[in-house]
Amino acid sequence: MSGLFVGVLRAEIVIPGSASLKDKRRVLRSLIERVRGRFGVSCAELGAQDLWQRSVVGVACISGSSAEALETVENVLSWMERQDDFEVIGVLKEVR
Repeated sequence: MSGLFVGVLRAEIVIPGSASLKDKRRVLRSLIERVRGRFGVSCAELGAQDLWQRSVVGVACISGSSAEALETVENVLSWMERQDDFEVIGVLKEVR
């Protein structure tokens, strides 16, 4: 019987170009859709909903191996760090 592993990424981001909650929602909607589509993971805003230039984004994936779950989370983070419309300022990664 194989195991079930969940890779989790919690990324705090700053959105320097955001001047309103509408701007922030536009950037977050794009981020969430791109992460879901590119990596096939779950992704949602987890915190700082009332702040214009900050957010906490959560990503989760399920895998049959801990190494694959960790690799997926690391790939998402690497991709996020290369984007121009926001900056990752804090990270928590784990596999359960």
